[in-house]
Amino acid sequence: MHIDAGGGAYDYEIAWELVNWNSGDVVWDEQGGYFGLQALVPCGCYRFNMTDSYGDGWNGATYTLTDDAGNILATGDLDNAQQGDGLTFGYDYFQIGEAYCEGFGCTAPTASNFDPEANIDDGSCEYLGCTDPAASNFDPGANLDDGSCEYLGCTHENATNYDSTATI
Repeated sequence: MHIDAGGGAYDYEIAWELVNWNSGDVVWDEQGGYFGLQALVPCGCYRFNMTDSYGDGWNGATYTLTDDAGNILATGDLDNAQQGDGLTFGYDYFQIGEAYCEGFGCTAPTASNFDPEANIDDGSCEYLGCTDPAASNFDPGANLDDGSCEYLGCTHENATNYDSTATI
């Protein structure tokens, strides 16, 4: 796995660690961000802990974890972390590979895939609805199109035929 973290205005203020959720083992930790770290990380459930020593967020710094093929496994920043205060600390949860991650799931009761057993939102929530902004029933909260989009306007089903040879 390839880990990139940093790129913000004050990278010397930030720190992060990658923790195996099941065992609690710290896989890697770093002060001051780091770009281009290669780490051997087995399949499993992980928490990416982020901190800022000054308490003003990551100031544009981000993290991205990619596999050897270049696929993004996880990405984010302290300011938009799944849990935390967004300024001093934050946590993102994710899984690598086909691991079963106990407690991971969708914790939003309004989502179509709400999991009442989940206590860690893993970002998998699905909100069904019309995702086409051109539709009359566009749902900006939907992230999965359910085929319900409706379009107003003139269509051949509701058009009226006119005689182009008629005089008015």
